[in-house]
Amino acid sequence: MQVLGFLGYFLGYLLWALFYVFQNFGIAIIVFTVVIKLVLFPFSIKQQKSMAGT
Repeated sequence: MQVLGFLGYFLGYLLWALFYVFQNFGIAIIVFTVVIKLVLFPFSIKQQKSMAGT
């Protein structure tokens, strides 16, 4: 399985799990977005510090 295929499968499973918990796709998408933002937050901070140093 390719890397992007695995990533898509995992993210799709996460979205369905959130839908199972909240029983509403709108809320599931909002929570999914917040989770992704929290996961990527350390990388964003590192990038901002790197750009400020130049």
